Amino acid sequence: MENSWTQDELAEAIEEKTKDVWEKNRNPLLLSELGMELSKQKGDYRSAIAPLKLRQFIATQLSSRVVIITHPTQQQKIALIPSGEQFSFDDTTQRSTNKTNESERIKASIWAAFVKPIPANSTRYLDIAGQELRFQDVPSNSPPPSQTSKQIPSGLVIDGRSSKYDAQEVADTIKTWASKNNLPEEKLYIRELKTRPPKNKFFEVFQGLSESDLRRIQIPFDIIMKLAQK
Repeated sequence: MENSWTQDELAEAIEEKTKDVWEKNRNPLLLSELGMELSKQKGDYRSAIAPLKLRQFIATQLSSRVVIITHPTQQQKIALIPSGEQFSFDDTTQRSTNKTNESERIKASIWAAFVKPIPANSTRYLDIAGQELRFQDVPSNSPPPSQTSKQIPSGLVIDGRSSKYDAQEVADTIKTWASKNNLPEEKLYIRELKTRPPKNKFFEVFQGLSESDLRRIQIPFDIIMKLAQK
């Protein structure tokens, strides 16, 4: 299909976008934002890397080109920087980021709706009845995408890259919005992966490795595809 991604194209796009963001403001590229940008650029990329997730593809195929970093307290906040660069998240959220159980985190799809800037002349909605709980931006003055879509006012969105970004404020905003829009609080959270059994033995062997160790691994993609099916 003409508009589908190839693995090589995807790798080049990921490296280029990571470098562009870094060169502009010396900030990492959020993985949640990368996925949306790739889909907008050339359609769904997932079939090109299945059964791998985007992070797994990057860790195994671009380990010499980009570095994966994770926020120390917000496990859903994963980002990329160019290989050879250094970055550490400024942890300003030690003051009890979690008022809920420590093993719970706000879903990345919902978090992204409140930290990704809304495009000009657009209105943001989140379908509270949908399985994915993903947001959708539609042209201003357009009707909601569905009867269960609830608007997220632009004033509630804090750019995740700006100096005004505060994780605790975002979390509080999300919970307040969810309460007002009848979204059950339990739907906001996911359990950390450590409470779930691995989906297959192949990825289990990588769980104890650090990011620096993962960058040293070089496995042909066709071999990964075969092992991932086990």
